[in-house]
Amino acid sequence: MFSFSSQDQIWKKIIDKCNLATVIVDISGSIVYANKAAENILGIKKESITDRVYNSPQWKTTDIDGNPFSEEDQPFTRVKKDLAPVHNIRQFIEWPNKKKILLNINAYPLLDDEGKMSHMVAEMIDITANYALIREREEYHRNYRFLFTNMNSAYAFHKMLYNSQGEPIDYIFLDINEKFTELTGLEHDLVIGRKVSEVIPNIFDSTINWVQTYGKVAKSRKPFTFEQYDEILQKTWLVNAYSPQPDHFVTLFLDISDRKKMEENLRRSESKYRSLFENSPIGVAISQMDGTIIDSNQSLLNMFGYTIEEFTNLNSLDTYANSVDRTQTIDKIQHNKSIRDFEVKFKRKNGDLFEAIINTNLVEINDQPLLMTSFQDVSKLRRIEREKKNMDRKVLTTQKLESLGILAGGIAHDFNNLLVGILGNAELALMDATENSGTRECLNDIIDSAKRAADLSQQMLLYAGKRQIQDKPIFLNEEVSSMENLLKRLVSKNATFDISLSPELSSIRGDPTQIRQVIMNLILNASDSLDGQEGVIRVSTEQKYCDEAFLAHSYLKTNLRPDKYVLFKVEDTGKGIEPDILPKIFEPFFTTKEKGRGLGLSAVLGIVQSHKGTIIVSSKKDLGTTFNVVLPIYEQKSNGDNTKTLIEEFTAQKLHYSILLVDDEPSVLKVGQKYLSRMGHKVDTANSGMDALKKVINSSQSYDLIILDLIMPHMDGFTAFQKIRENSTTLPIFISSGYTEYDIEEKFKDYSIAGFLQKPFTYEEILTMIHTWEDTKNTKK
Repeated sequence: MFSFSSQDQIWKKIIDKCNLATVIVDISGSIVYANKAAENILGIKKESITDRVYNSPQWKTTDIDGNPFSEEDQPFTRVKKDLAPVHNIRQFIEWPNKKKILLNINAYPLLDDEGKMSHMVAEMIDITANYALIREREEYHRNYRFLFTNMNSAYAFHKMLYNSQGEPIDYIFLDINEKFTELTGLEHDLVIGRKVSEVIPNIFDSTINWVQTYGKVAKSRKPFTFEQYDEILQKTWLVNAYSPQPDHFVTLFLDISDRKKMEENLRRSESKYRSLFENSPIGVAISQMDGTIIDSNQSLLNMFGYTIEEFTNLNSLDTYANSVDRTQTIDKIQHNKSIRDFEVKFKRKNGDLFEAIINTNLVEINDQPLLMTSFQDVSKLRRIEREKKNMDRKVLTTQKLESLGILAGGIAHDFNNLLVGILGNAELALMDATENSGTRECLNDIIDSAKRAADLSQQMLLYAGKRQIQDKPIFLNEEVSSMENLLKRLVSKNATFDISLSPELSSIRGDPTQIRQVIMNLILNASDSLDGQEGVIRVSTEQKYCDEAFLAHSYLKTNLRPDKYVLFKVEDTGKGIEPDILPKIFEPFFTTKEKGRGLGLSAVLGIVQSHKGTIIVSSKKDLGTTFNVVLPIYEQKSNGDNTKTLIEEFTAQKLHYSILLVDDEPSVLKVGQKYLSRMGHKVDTANSGMDALKKVINSSQSYDLIILDLIMPHMDGFTAFQKIRENSTTLPIFISSGYTEYDIEEKFKDYSIAGFLQKPFTYEEILTMIHTWEDTKNTKK
């Protein structure tokens, strides 16, 4: 144990209470004293510290890179050997609890009267927290040193020397890089620490006062760049000098001797080619084999946007837009010594890219091999070609879409005719079925499915451009109620399906087919979320005031203001939607289902957006999801009850007309004839426009009205209409078609038709059409 003399007791008290960790090691290497701060930094009690030697294996000492700490680098070994202090020795030690501590150690010897070391005092600082910063700085210095050593410019770091009047008189070399040695022939070991007057004794004989020039830089701290020919070394330098700290300066030398000689040689021969060179409409550049630009004409400068001074300070390889073109150009020059009609993409000064065709030849000027390259800017030509290609692609796409539209329109037309037979026969069978008949449910299923297929047909017509998006009042409750039976059959068998419709609900305005698609897609999505498990699907409507807080959760960025809106809500108790997935659910083709197409919710979003509404979605994992469709109110109350009353009145009121039904589809004729006969009318049929025309002209029977199909072979409905009108200008003619009323009105805008019957039609629709016409006719009378 180390003991302090009575005279040193005051120092012992100071060291004991000092926050700097301090230990004392005797000449044998044993730790004989440790203060309280040492306990904190070494992780053990003072008593345990003094039981150890400085290099005890228990410390598990390593260097900063994790390698075993060598004995010769130990602070004790170095202090004992040199009898001198050591500073900033960094080593890791390990505490008993395996925690590693990085120490910064400063140590110095205690000498006896004979000048021999009796003890060593070590002071330690915990720098573990700064380990990352230390490593980063070391890495920075390594990278800096690598850059310094390998840079292409000659680099020298100096300290300026002054006389007593503060005037610069000499400077000392502090560091140089390999390029400096390569350019000047001055070796590193022969230069460092020496004055420039010693390294280059005749420097003061130079026409340049280098000391004065650099002295200004060192004193003013302002950088200075200049070109200068050095008679001593017979080289031309591009010199950049700057001062990183007071009284010091750095010089960067670039040997431009070859370039200067080449410029001079080119100037001597300029009269031979300058006029042609300068006035050529094609850009031309002359460069060295390494890409250094010697000269260029004005056409090329205009092409790239540089001045001649800027351009000749560039390397031609730096003007390429990508490395692939650059590499291919170099390969062609190295292998062929020339380039023929090679298209390359270049970069202008402003960053714009452009295409040019280059031709390069190896030429010899003043015994110096050089590259002469011509540049023809073809960017405008390529842009025109791209625009033509894009236009051709758009035309082809349009033709494909038109072909698909024609195909979809044809399919929809035939499909509507088939649906007339399916829907009509099912309705007729339902009319004849007894109230308690078991077939009624099956027939209702057929009717619902046929109506759903009719909606699909309308969507096909919309895609084909044969159907305009409708814009009329929609009563949401009626749409949901009409689909209720179908929806119940579509959802999961394990789901409890609950519908709650607000009795006081204003109408909305839009396309009924699209709104039904929204209802269908959201409910099918809710069913899928249950994944076949038991759960609840709730469908509800309401009319409520939506404030800013509610609308703020909208998926769409809309201009909807706080107001009353119609809400259609679909809730499920399924597995919910993950928060990271929720923002993506409306993206086209995004799906989490194995067989999903990712179009259902995307279609919903597009429809809601086109109806000037928005969607608000909330979801919690394992608790379910709620979709709120918010739609603007259209001020009109439902007339569902009135419509039902009118149908009952029309059925009770028997009309007896002689009707000619014209259609080329046998199933449509059969169903239409049965409908009209059940209503009490006398029905004659024609299977073509020509047959209809003959019956109107030649038949002894007179008709009260005609129901005429639009699309038929040989003579279509429009031609037949015109021919009939030539014979009779007053005979009421109704037009029947799978296309929409808008399309019919557009086609017959110069004629008067009695009405329009949309295929596939129902019993109620044809009944309503005739009675409405009858009422209109009576009103005019």
